[in-house]
Amino acid sequence: MYYLILIAIAAVICALLAGLAWRHGMVRGTTAFTALMLAVAVWCIAYALELASPDLPSKILWSKLEYLGIVMVPVAWIAFALEYTGRDRWLTQPAVILLGAIPLVTLALVWTNELHGLIWAHIELVPGPSFIGWHASYGPAFWLFTAYAYLLLFIGTILLLWSLTQTSDLYRGQALAASLGAVIPWVSNILYNFHLNPLPGIELTPLAFTLTGLSLAWAFLRWRLFDIAPVAHNKIFESMTDAVFVLDDRERVVDLNRAACALLQRAPREAIGRGIAELAPEQADLIARYHDSEEAEAEITLAPGGNTYHLQIAPLRRQGRTWGSLIVLRDITRLKCAEHELYQAKEVAEAANRAKSAFLATMSHEIRTPMSGVIGMTDLLLATELSPQQRELGETIRASGGALLAIVNDILDFSKIEAGRLELEQQPFDPCACVEAAIDQVASRATERGLDLFTLITPDLPAQIVGDENRLRQVLANLLSNAVKFTDHGEIVLSVTAAEHRPPDAGDEPPTAVSGRLLEVTFAVCDTGIGIAPDRVARLFESFSQIDQSTTRKYGGTGLGLSISKHLVELMGGTIAVESKPGQGSTFSFTIRATAAAPARPPSARLASRRILVVDDSRAGRVALGRQLQAWGLEPHSVESGERALALFAASQPFEIVLINLNMPAMDGLDLASALRAQVGPATPMILLTALGDDWRRLPAGWFSAVLTRPLKLSQLYKALISALDVHATPEISPPHPEECGSPSLQCAKGSPLRILVVEDNPLNEQLALRMLERLGYGADVAHDGLEGLEAVRRQRYDVVLMDVHMPRLDGLEASRRIRAELLPEQQPRIIAMTANALSGDREMCLSAGMDDYLSKPVSSQALLRALTNGQAAEPLAAPPPPRSVNALPTWDPGPLKRLAENLGPKADELLLELLSSFFDEANRMLPGLSACLASGDAATLRRYAHTLKSHGATFGGPAFEALCRELERATAAGDLEHAAQIVPRVEAEFARLREAMEQAGLRDHPTDR
Repeated sequence: MYYLILIAIAAVICALLAGLAWRHGMVRGTTAFTALMLAVAVWCIAYALELASPDLPSKILWSKLEYLGIVMVPVAWIAFALEYTGRDRWLTQPAVILLGAIPLVTLALVWTNELHGLIWAHIELVPGPSFIGWHASYGPAFWLFTAYAYLLLFIGTILLLWSLTQTSDLYRGQALAASLGAVIPWVSNILYNFHLNPLPGIELTPLAFTLTGLSLAWAFLRWRLFDIAPVAHNKIFESMTDAVFVLDDRERVVDLNRAACALLQRAPREAIGRGIAELAPEQADLIARYHDSEEAEAEITLAPGGNTYHLQIAPLRRQGRTWGSLIVLRDITRLKCAEHELYQAKEVAEAANRAKSAFLATMSHEIRTPMSGVIGMTDLLLATELSPQQRELGETIRASGGALLAIVNDILDFSKIEAGRLELEQQPFDPCACVEAAIDQVASRATERGLDLFTLITPDLPAQIVGDENRLRQVLANLLSNAVKFTDHGEIVLSVTAAEHRPPDAGDEPPTAVSGRLLEVTFAVCDTGIGIAPDRVARLFESFSQIDQSTTRKYGGTGLGLSISKHLVELMGGTIAVESKPGQGSTFSFTIRATAAAPARPPSARLASRRILVVDDSRAGRVALGRQLQAWGLEPHSVESGERALALFAASQPFEIVLINLNMPAMDGLDLASALRAQVGPATPMILLTALGDDWRRLPAGWFSAVLTRPLKLSQLYKALISALDVHATPEISPPHPEECGSPSLQCAKGSPLRILVVEDNPLNEQLALRMLERLGYGADVAHDGLEGLEAVRRQRYDVVLMDVHMPRLDGLEASRRIRAELLPEQQPRIIAMTANALSGDREMCLSAGMDDYLSKPVSSQALLRALTNGQAAEPLAAPPPPRSVNALPTWDPGPLKRLAENLGPKADELLLELLSSFFDEANRMLPGLSACLASGDAATLRRYAHTLKSHGATFGGPAFEALCRELERATAAGDLEHAAQIVPRVEAEFARLREAMEQAGLRDHPTDR
């Protein structure tokens, strides 16, 4: 009987402890402690009723009710230990479900024990001195739950003991009391389950947990677990320099700190209980502004002092209900004053920096002018007869002048970047041509150092992208120049890949580099040079930075090149990075973002699955060429020597074309070509790869279908492969056969080998000129504008320059004047103007600029040949015919196309379709640009587009279209954009009619579909 009373008292104590903890529900650990005490209370009450029951069925029923508390105890205990020791982040929803799984299953098994006996296998009554108990033999489910409960109790106890060693002296007594209380239930439960209980039939575990609760409660009350947080809170609250107001849901002040009292200039008793609007009537407007705002954050100015405060309003919520709000005001007046002073200092510093940058830019321009004179005069001096010592001194002056000019250019770009005056152009351009132009700038130096320079371009690179071609070429040239400078032997590989720019939320649609899509184009320059130490990479892109002082002394340089490149790449929307190992080389890579202006050029079907043999002693050359040929659809096979190549042919290995390197040990390219001719005959075409400086004119005529100079231009290699695999192709270095010329007068090209440079900014006109020259038996180099043409004639001697007149950056007239001024008489080429303008005054203007001849587009092959070989005027210009109304001109005249076909020779049908496709693609690109130029007021670009379209209209037989474009060109040249705006719609409509007429005649935009 006394034990029943004790158990009942324990239940009451546990319930009181649960209520006490519930009142402090905001304090860490009290929620789990409440659950623990409630579980023990349920256990005690049910156990007391079980002891008081006289029969076995009643005892079993109350014992089942006991388990409502028993299964809850270990889970509540581990949750309390985790919360109390600060590990409550582990109590996620999945973790709680997992912890409760075994207790719930156990509870279900207890209530269905009669069906399976997994909890109590056998039960019998045990008479006692004062009450009747019962004894059971336990089943496997009981021991499983017991092991699980012991595990949770053990982990919780270990956590509490661990906190005892980690806590501060203030809480050490509290943790010790809690840990000792945790040990008590262990002893009683072990004694009961293993039948070692001194009181048979009586379970002491619920009473032990009651003692644990009392121990923990004593620790809470003695060490003020529930009170220490509010004490700390009050201490912090009162010591804050920010003014803090606590408002109820009716905007009455229920609490405030000392800083808030000072701001209101009221005592706490005068403020608490009153509305905030009543306490600060002078801030009525401000209070009204935030009256309905549950949350807000702003900077405000309070009268009358005029101080600036940071205002923050936050709601006070509990159990889904908003009880009030918290207002915090932080005085930031001094901070704002400091910010204002800092801003003024920044403005002064930036103004000084802009002045410095402007000065640098001005001085750079001023220095460049005399430096250009020094370099030009030195070149003229070196062209005269000099003694060896004088030539050495002159070459030193030339090299030093060139180095100084490069430094000045870097400083000029750097000053523009610092001044924020560097702007990028946004014009369509061919990225492959840009890459090849950058390769040209370092080709001679790479050859001088004995380096192999290779290019690898992915086939999905668009034919045109929109961006700044000159700045992209500058970055590429800088990285290539550094690679050449810091590489003593080996190779340099420039690779280009393109992929569609995909934002993070993009779907699974595969990327495609088609027109109009935003692309990420990646360029990588990999070398086998000296490499860079890891600790030097971090500051590699800083201004005026070198990887170390010894490098500066050995290789020179200002340290600005990579810094400028980094800024340019970032302006183009990309990033630049480097990977390097000392002694093993470096890889500089960067990406830019650009819009595709035209889709990628699909590889020709004529190259698909063609077997090609590459003979090159350079392993890097074989690998690079093999990858590129594979990308074009060919099946390449590589060998390192002529002997291996002959062995393959001797073994009846079929190859449809052979690429041969000229300079190889043991058996060079000419010896191999001779042996192949003797072994397999002339049926297998061969392409010879030579180095800069090799005299290709000494090669036997007709041996090779093409001779290409390293570093290889992929566009030239591609065209050479197409030509070589076409049985009707004209060899590039041999003169044309009489039957291919179409006219006996064209055969005179045989005796006039010429080194020709084509200076043309328009890809279609460039392609047409090269085709016509190829038809006449001539090869040619290409420059894409006047500046590139000027650099080309400075670099090597040309017999003839075919110069377009209207070009960006530097037009043909000014380029001709500079050529005449800079080169010696014996170095002067014949300059032949090629322009769509055909008025008498245009010819005189070209001749006065120093040009030798004038060809009006479209150019006939006979006229071009006479201008190339005889030095005679191609076609005398008659007086211009009287102007005809556009309405009187036909939409399409097939005559020009017929004449063009005659000029192109036996391959005319195929080439004509290719040129027509380029014409339609370029017109489709330029026509939308007319309206865009009008909208932006860009008269220069509008005039250039009109000039190009006019030329194409004349070439492909669109008289009305040509006349409208000519009228548009004249209007823009006169600055009459209002008149130009009236012409543009007519140009677009006339092009639509021209395209329709050509399609009705069997011509299409995409000839490959025919």
